[in-house]
Amino acid sequence: MAAEQGYRSILSLPLVASEGSLGVLTCYTRQRRAFAPGEVVLMEAIANQAALAIESSRLREREQARVAALEERVGRLEEERRVARRAEDVHRDLMRRLLAGESLEGITRALADAVRSDVLVEDAAGHPLSAAVAPDNVDLIPGATARQDPRVQALLQRARAGHAAVDVLGPDDRPSLVAPVVLDDEVAGRVWACNAARGFGAYERRALERGAMVVALAVSKLRTAQEVEWRLSREFLDDLLAADGRGDPASTMTRALQLGLDLSSPSTLVVVRPDPGEEDSVARLAGTAARLHRTLLTQVQRVVNATGVGDAALVAARGEDVILLWPEREGQPEAAELAELVRRDIQAYVGSVSVGLGPPCHGVTEYGDAYRLAAGALDLVQRAGHRDRVVALADLGVYRLLLQVKRPEELIAFMHSVLRPLYEYDGRRDTTLVETLRAFLTKGFSVGATAEALIVHPNTISYRLRRIEEVLGVSCHDPEALLQFQFAFLIESVLGTPAG
Repeated sequence: MAAEQGYRSILSLPLVASEGSLGVLTCYTRQRRAFAPGEVVLMEAIANQAALAIESSRLREREQARVAALEERVGRLEEERRVARRAEDVHRDLMRRLLAGESLEGITRALADAVRSDVLVEDAAGHPLSAAVAPDNVDLIPGATARQDPRVQALLQRARAGHAAVDVLGPDDRPSLVAPVVLDDEVAGRVWACNAARGFGAYERRALERGAMVVALAVSKLRTAQEVEWRLSREFLDDLLAADGRGDPASTMTRALQLGLDLSSPSTLVVVRPDPGEEDSVARLAGTAARLHRTLLTQVQRVVNATGVGDAALVAARGEDVILLWPEREGQPEAAELAELVRRDIQAYVGSVSVGLGPPCHGVTEYGDAYRLAAGALDLVQRAGHRDRVVALADLGVYRLLLQVKRPEELIAFMHSVLRPLYEYDGRRDTTLVETLRAFLTKGFSVGATAEALIVHPNTISYRLRRIEEVLGVSCHDPEALLQFQFAFLIESVLGTPAG
């Protein structure tokens, strides 16, 4: 290339600095010549000065870059400090409101003003607890299905430890922020921020996270108040169900009025119970039986509150059951309608449940019997393998007569006198006489149908029936004896305890 430009002599000198070689300084001449020693020395000095200048320039550039990076970092730290200070101001304001007794609705409105967006607070099941939403933005809030998206739930579980807010796309891909409400290391709810006036920046994110912590305290306060109310209701309910006419009805009525109940008007006792073997229950998978019970109480209370009846109905726990005293009033759902509503609405949160309806109670001494009847009806239905049912006494046919017997000991004694010999014989000989007799009665006293049901030869059934006659000393073709057998098995199914 030098020759093409007309150059005939070249002197090249390395540009050497403390960091090593930086390049080459090259001199060209159009005449062919040899460079004199003095010229070489001069060019070496110039090359050394050039190398120093280049190195100094690079050092200055790197230093300026470091200074700029430090200044940028200082700016970010100052911005983070400013954001943290503003978010802390929001936190202090919300805490002041909470300590002053302001409601969750008031705290939600203040948080919405602070982050300049719509805010929705919901519980773990996805039910709104409070909201501060502009009227024009109601349709822009993510719906229940979007809020319950498993991907959002997974993000919140991962963000739970740091109480961090996560980004979510709402309707029409509108950005939203959602922060977990953490109580006892579990996600007890969520705070959604949507439709921000200026978008979501670092301040809005930090303020929402700090606000969610205050919301957690407010939710805990509500939960504590609810649990106190449930405890008082449970204590009153225990006394009410134990009333047998020897107590003071006037005192019971007074205690009921203190809880907002008017027992002078008829009320129906409703029993809600989880169905056995519910393997796909959200609450059962989520944790302990206590958590399931609390979830069941919460969901029943939510359904009752949605009817607008409020404190006029009592919700309390008794064992694994949730009991509801539902007042009969004009213009509100009847007990059967409410039972269907409860059964349907809470299935997604606690799994399959069955609901038992007792008879209407007109006096304080009737509630104990009403509970026994409603709980007994549920026992019958669930032991029969049925689930997801609403059960009233009228649905039980002849079983309702046994449930209403005041002295079940007499029934138990009769059942034992009829069936115990067969149970004991089966236990000693490892036979199946009880099973055979039950199938014989169920299949209309037909030997052939009984044999088909038990998958044995008809002769085997005939032999077993003769053995039953020998053990019991009766004829299996005697109508009176057959009636006693049927009645004994009926008692056994109601009481749930084999005669053996």
